Amino acid sequence: MPDTVADELAIRGLTARFNHMANQIRGADCAAAFTESGVLESAARFEGRAAIAAYFDAQEHGEPVDIGFGKTGHLFSAVCVTSDNVITIEGDKATQMSYMLVFRQVPRELARDGLYIITERWDDRLVRTDAGWLFEHRIMNVLQTNANPDATAQTILRLPTNP
Repeated sequence: MPDTVADELAIRGLTARFNHMANQIRGADCAAAFTESGVLESAARFEGRAAIAAYFDAQEHGEPVDIGFGKTGHLFSAVCVTSDNVITIEGDKATQMSYMLVFRQVPRELARDGLYIITERWDDRLVRTDAGWLFEHRIMNVLQTNANPDATAQTILRLPTNP
């Protein structure tokens, strides 16, 4: 009989570890949270561990990247707070919906005081593997931001009913 509480804790732990690795811009560790063919949809769509790692590695090496809202630049640091995780487990598959509050330091020319404040909704599909729970697909949806209200209005319209 599956242990739903243990599974939920494992999924929450995976989410927290991914967020910490993303904040520290550790590409290989972020990619390891996904299945080999996993998909991350944030500022753009990244398919497979190699593409996910490359996105974070580019940031670590100081290369300008798509930071969302039609802007390219360097990401300096971020702090994320995840809350209200709703997890549904069916055998070896799971879905998770959670909210995130992000404080992201960016160049001052991109945002007032050099800080983006973003609220996001994450829609995840996960699978249980021999290595534990891994993300199969993560979709970030911007709900509110001080970066570009027009982009927010467009992005929120793509909220999926089932990730």
